[in-house]
Amino acid sequence: MGTDRLLEETIHTLLPDAFRGLLETHGIKPIIHPKVELQVRDPLTLRITFIERPTVTLKGIENIRIEKKEPKVDAKGVDRVVEALLKQEGVTPPLTDDHAKKFGIANAQKLREQIEQQLRREEETIEKQRREQLLLDQIREATVLELAPELIDEEERSLRSEVLKELERANLTLQDFLKQQGKGHEAFQKELRERATQRLRLRFGLQTLVEKGEPEITDEEMTKLTHALLASASSPEERAKLEPRLQRGSDLYEQLKWRQRVNKMIDQMLERPLAREGHSPFLRDLATTR
Repeated sequence: MGTDRLLEETIHTLLPDAFRGLLETHGIKPIIHPKVELQVRDPLTLRITFIERPTVTLKGIENIRIEKKEPKVDAKGVDRVVEALLKQEGVTPPLTDDHAKKFGIANAQKLREQIEQQLRREEETIEKQRREQLLLDQIREATVLELAPELIDEEERSLRSEVLKELERANLTLQDFLKQQGKGHEAFQKELRERATQRLRLRFGLQTLVEKGEPEITDEEMTKLTHALLASASSPEERAKLEPRLQRGSDLYEQLKWRQRVNKMIDQMLERPLAREGHSPFLRDLATTR
C-alpha cells in the first residue's frame, strides 16, 4: 500500500472520533460537513474547519409593507375569452344560450359569469405571486449576515448541480446553454456564486423570521397535507413507496412542515398591514432579531 493511500486511510479512520470529540468539547453545531486540510504529515496534523450557522440581523424588517392591488377584470377581458371559445368551436358571435349549452352551461349569462370568475382567480393568483416575490426580495435585502466562503462554496456546488440536471432534462449541454446565453464559463461561475450568496441570505433571513414569529403547523394541518400528497400518487406502488417517507419525524415530513411554516409566515406578513401609529408587535419584535 502506498504512503499516500495509507495516510488517507489513517485520516478517514481518525476523523469520526475527532469530529465527535471536538463537537462535544466545544459545543460546535456545524451546518455543513467540515473542511479537512492536511497541515503536516509527521507528526500528522490536520486543520478542521467547522461552519456554524451565522448570526443574522434583520435590518429595517419593521418597515416592510407590500401594497395589495385589487384584481381588475373588465367586460373586454371576458369578451376576448368568449371570442376565443367561439372561434375554437367554429358556431360565430354573438354568444347565445345555444352556444353556452354546448359548453355545458345553462345560458350565455352564466357562461360569462363563470369566465369572469375564472379570470378573477387568475388575476388574484398573479397578484399574490407578485406580492410574495416582492416580500422575499425585501426580506433578503433586510438580512444582514457574514457568510463563510465554505458555506457559499457548498451552496454554489448545489446550485450548479441543479442547473446541470435542468439542462440534462432539456437535452442541453452546459456548453450549448452558455452559447445560447452568450456567456463564458467565467461569467457563468460568477453568476452562480452571486445566486448562491443571495439564496443563502434569503434562506437564513426566512429561518430567523420563522423562528422568531413561531408560526406553528398543527397535526391536523400536516395530516391534510400528507393525505393530499398520498392521494396524488399516480399508482398504488408509488403510494406505498411514499407513505413511509411521510411518517411523522421523517426527513420529508419535517421538510414539508418547515415549508408550511414558511408559507404561513409569508401569509402573515402579507396580510398584516402596518399600523398607522407604530408597528405591529409581530414586526417590532422581528426588528430586534439577532
